[in-house]
Amino acid sequence: MLRFIAHRAMRGAASISPTNYGTVSLYNNGHGEDILAVWMITNNSGGAGGAVSFQQGMVGSVAGTVSSVVTGDAPNYGVIYTLDSAAAFTNYIGLTDGYATVDGLPLAKFPSYFLQPNWSLCVQALTANVLEQAAFLWQVVHRQDIMGVPCPVCDVTIAVVT
Repeated sequence: MLRFIAHRAMRGAASISPTNYGTVSLYNNGHGEDILAVWMITNNSGGAGGAVSFQQGMVGSVAGTVSSVVTGDAPNYGVIYTLDSAAAFTNYIGLTDGYATVDGLPLAKFPSYFLQPNWSLCVQALTANVLEQAAFLWQVVHRQDIMGVPCPVCDVTIAVVT
């Protein structure tokens, strides 16, 4: 079972007042085996509803706010961007009603989404010219963490010789 580990977790948020379709994205700027396990998305699109989708590459250019869950921890992978998109995404995988809804729970037994390096998880307002706000809670994991086997990167044992 994948555990929520606060020292590996990050949170971030952004908002955009678009002319077209407002999009807030979480981009995995990690590399290799660094997968983002997204535990929670909070979306507020003024009641217009929001569409959740995966998009390859970085979506947007203006960075949102990102911080470690544990105060003082070094930043980990994951960047928040916004985009005023002329076209709506059509390959969405989930919907929200747009009234500060929460998709997933931070202490659920399993994350809502997994994000490979160089992919974005996007929340986009379903109506043009509507304020889009989104917040994400995620942590960096590896394939072994997801499969429930010891991870050579995370599960380092230090031997003490006496």
